[in-house]
Amino acid sequence: MKSFIYTLAVLASSSLFAQENKYFQSIVGTWVHRKDTNVKWVFDDSGNCKWYKEDVITAAFSYELSPTSIACNINQSSPHYQALRLMENTATSRFNYNENAESVENYCYYVNGITAEILSLTSQSGGVYVLQKQTNPFINQYYEKIIGTWIERDSKNGDDKWIFNADKTAEVYLKGKLFAKYDKYEIVRTSEECRHTTFYDDIYILKMEENALTSPTDYKIENVGPIVYDCSYINGIEDELISLSSTVKGGPPLILIRQKSLGDH
Repeated sequence: MKSFIYTLAVLASSSLFAQENKYFQSIVGTWVHRKDTNVKWVFDDSGNCKWYKEDVITAAFSYELSPTSIACNINQSSPHYQALRLMENTATSRFNYNENAESVENYCYYVNGITAEILSLTSQSGGVYVLQKQTNPFINQYYEKIIGTWIERDSKNGDDKWIFNADKTAEVYLKGKLFAKYDKYEIVRTSEECRHTTFYDDIYILKMEENALTSPTDYKIENVGPIVYDCSYINGIEDELISLSSTVKGGPPLILIRQKSLGDH
């Protein structure tokens, strides 16, 4: 009997985790307010959320999705109901909190539903927010096309190469030796880390994130910090060619040619 009860408890716990994980995966992305398309909420897969107004960041949070939130005074009886909690550090906030404010300010919402296209929320004060997922054919195509091994066009022996992996990690080799190992790359319109925003529908930024502590490049940590960002404007990504331009310095674009596999002719 005890074994049966334990099995039921495990199954219930697994079902709850699967439900929460489904919501977490669904919320990741950029959502645009239906009433004001200049307002965007961007959720990433690391538990961070940023609010934008006309592509300028207005607030930054960490977030949680759960049926229960003590801080929000929410305790739902079913995993099918979710609470969204946005947590903002008042010390670093862009809002002017008074000096007696708590160290963390909570914004709490009931999740009415998350689909592939719509995010519906109700605040605890009763306000309803409907946001539509922003999809961009350029970004989707770029993410698909960029995966693979690319050779710098000016490389004499073909040993200067960039490798973009499907898990959004990347490596750069110069003269056959590992030069940079990126933990993450992103294709974005705006980047606080890159200190750049693009305002054209067909121009994007390739942001590559490297841990200076584990990098093959000998960084001086006191000068750059633990995380280093390499940023480039994307001039274009085609099936056989990538063109990038530096966001920092001028000069001709970097042209990468796709490395063909042994079976290609």
